[in-house]
Amino acid sequence: MVGKWLHGEAGKHCSDVVLMNDLHESCYEFHEAASQALLLVDLGKREAAMTIVRGSRFFKDASDRYQSNLAKLHLSFEMA
Repeated sequence: MVGKWLHGEAGKHCSDVVLMNDLHESCYEFHEAASQALLLVDLGKREAAMTIVRGSRFFKDASDRYQSNLAKLHLSFEMA
């Protein structure tokens, strides 16, 4: 859902280019981290996938950064 918004017409209305670039980058990083976990599940390595989701610094940092950028975007539209 967010990806469609970011890459669609609505995303073009945000004038904060730095924020949009950060949001795109953090979205990509989060999806990469999540994809690693899903790949492990598909390979039957559920415990390894859970380790990534629950204990991986890469996953946590990607998730935190993405959520932070989404919050900044929300605030930028609320304050406009």
